[in-house]
Formats: sequence, structure tokens, C-alpha cells
Amino acid sequence: MASIEPRSSDTPNDGTAAATSERLMHKLKHDGAGSLFVKVSSAGLSFFMFLAIARGMSTEDYALFGFGFSAATLMVIAGSLGQRLGAVRFIPVHLERGDMAGVYGFTRRGYRIVALGSATLGLAWILISNGLDQMTGGSYAVSVAIFTLVLGLAEYQAHVLRGHGKIILALAPREVIWRAAVTALFALPAFGYMDLIAVDTGFYLISGLLLGIALLQGSRHAGTRPITLWQATSSTKDRATWNASAKVFWYIALLRNSTPQMAVIIVGLLLVAEDTAAYFAAYRVSMLVGLVLVAANMLAMPMLSGAHERGDMDAVRTICRFITIFTAVPGVIFFLAFLFAGDVALWLFSPEFVSAKWALVLIATGYLIKVLCGPDNMVLQMMGQEEKYLKVSLWINAAALLGLAPLVWFFGIMGAAFATGFEIAATGLLGVYFCRTTLEIDPSVMSLIKRRAT
Repeated sequence: MASIEPRSSDTPNDGTAAATSERLMHKLKHDGAGSLFVKVSSAGLSFFMFLAIARGMSTEDYALFGFGFSAATLMVIAGSLGQRLGAVRFIPVHLERGDMAGVYGFTRRGYRIVALGSATLGLAWILISNGLDQMTGGSYAVSVAIFTLVLGLAEYQAHVLRGHGKIILALAPREVIWRAAVTALFALPAFGYMDLIAVDTGFYLISGLLLGIALLQGSRHAGTRPITLWQATSSTKDRATWNASAKVFWYIALLRNSTPQMAVIIVGLLLVAEDTAAYFAAYRVSMLVGLVLVAANMLAMPMLSGAHERGDMDAVRTICRFITIFTAVPGVIFFLAFLFAGDVALWLFSPEFVSAKWALVLIATGYLIKVLCGPDNMVLQMMGQEEKYLKVSLWINAAALLGLAPLVWFFGIMGAAFATGFEIAATGLLGVYFCRTTLEIDPSVMSLIKRRAT
């Protein structure tokens, strides 16, 4: 596979290693504090947003919302064609080299690819939804398709900003402002100030809010400002390298997200609406265990790519240690909270959802194991080992997906939770194995234990 090789001439020597490590730790702590604040706020807002939506819709409409939200998430990943991770992988490389034409070339091309891919899949969704008796068509299908297009562009733009190292600007608009606005909107029917919101109206409203916020976000940085992107000199001479990695990133993204999202879809197709709504609530709540790791990965990805470009393995190890410390404690706290009070969290969504507590705990266990594995997948992907990570994901996800429908059929939402938790945990464990054997880097919590023991 084509790749942009690290520049060995830039590897820090002994005289500069300490200074480089000190600067790196300062940046990690500074940006990490901001990233943690945004993600902690986001974790709370994510919980309250889906809680408000659940309370602001009927149970049947919330089941349709969960089904459509998961379908839109998968369509966004498929329609982005690997451009999101590609932005985080290659924009820092071109910035490191002072190649602004390459930065603008990748960014402009990515916007076009994501828009076309998301719109095409959204149209296919409308046609399929109106053609199958088991699915809901009409305005509902159109609203999900519109949300897919808007979410696809907003997600790509956030990844571009992350590639530029603008973590707060990348995260805050959607993770905090949009979620707060959606929460406030659905709180009105939740508290009885207006009628319950229909599911198609809900998708139209959250799409409009996200579009407005994304337009304001894009105007705040030259790397995403429309007039700058249009006028700046751009180059796509490295597109063969971009395409080769984007293809692998696309496969990886689909595999990483297929089991959790397909679990919601399979539950929606095989079980009743109440089970679908309860499982969707349990899945969204369980994600809180891994949200801080997501924030840390967002911070680390461009740094890992830049360190790889410089050939600085000490910096890579420093980043991994920081992220492991950064994420393990909150992950354990959230897991214990759900283990002992998960039924309370689900009761807040609806008293009917309390039965999904152990499904919540099963998925949360998978996320906890993944958190303790550290940034294994980011290390592999940002350091030119995309194909190895693809192999890890392929076999695990194939097993989980093949077992998903039978597990749901025989064990209901517990079967879906088992498949999802297994996929999340097993991918993390095998990712650590490949990091150790291929790169001689241990990104997991075990590296901290061994370091303390020595």
C-alpha cells in the first residue's frame, strides 16, 4: 500500500529528546484539559439530549428515531469513504512539511466526496424505505436522508479541524452547542409545554440546528472557511497515497461501527418497538464509559501522525501513557455507576426501559475493556499500520455480525448487547497485541503497571 514515510532525518537526538518530551507534555496537558472539559460536558449533554428526545416523543417514535439515527450513522461512515480519518492522518503530515497546497487540496476534495457519498446513500435509503413493507417511508425516510447529509458534512469538517490541531473548535460546536440546543428543544414537550414531537419533525429540527452550527463553525478557521478554500492554491498530487489509505480507513470505520449500529437495526427489524427503544437507550448510555477515550483519541490522532512523520517513537509512547491515565479513571467510574445504578439511568428515559439494565452493563463492559486498552487503534492507524488494524477488525466484526441476528432472535436485546460488547472488547485486545508485536509499543494500562513496577 502506498504511504507517506516518516522522515528519519527528523528523529530527535539525545540532546533534544528531553525538550521535545517536555513540549509535548505541555501541549497534551493544555489541550487535554480543554478536550476533557468539552468531552465531559458532551457526555452529560449526550445523556440529557437522548433523555429529552425519549421524553419528547412517544415510545414508538423513539424506536423509529433510534432506528433512523443508527442507519444515518452507518450511511455517514459509508458515504465518507475514509475521508474523515484521512483528514486527521494527512493534514498534519502536510502541515509538518509546510505544504499548504496539499492541505487545501485534500480538504476541498474531501468535502466533495463526503457530500456526494452521503447524498447518494440518503437517496438509496429513501427508495428502499418506500419499497419495503417492513420499513417506514414517506416524510420519515426523507428526514433521515437529510440528517445523513448534514451529519456527514459536519463530521468531516470536525475531522479537518482536528487535523489542524483545533480540538476545541472541532468538538465544542456539535458536542456541546448542538446537543444543548437539541436538549432545550425537546425539553419543551418533555415537560409538557407543547405536544410530543413526531419523529420526522424531530429529524428535520435537529438537522437544521446542526447545519446552522456547522456553517458558523466552518467560518471560524481558514482551513474550513469556504472563501479561503475556494481561493487558495491547492494540490492533489498525493491523491494516490490518500486514496490507498482512505480505502483502508473506510473499511476500518465501517467495521468498527457496523456491529453497534447494526445491532440497533436488527433489534428494530426483529423485535417490538418497546425493545428497540429500550436497547437504543441502553446503547447510548453505555457509550459514556468510552467517551473520554474518544476525546483523548481526537487529541492524540494528529499528534501521533506528526510524531510518526518525525520518526519520534519516544513521543508516541508519551502520548499513549498520557491517554491511558487520562481515560482509565473516568471509564471505571462510569462503569461502576451503571453496574450499581444502571436501572435508575434507564428509568429516567422511561420506566419501560429498566428491563434493559443488564444489556447496558454488557455493552459497558466492552467499552471498559476498550478504555483499558488505550489508544491502540489510533496508534496503528496513524503510524501506517492501517492494514493490520483492518485485519484485526475484519475477523472480529465478521464473527459478531454473523452471530448478531441469531443472538437477537433467541436472546432478544441481551443477544444484541453480547455481540456489541464482544466486538468492542475483542477489537481493543487484539489491537494491543498488534501494537506490541509490530511497533513494540504497549498503549494499554499494563504499560503503566509495568512502568511502576520497574
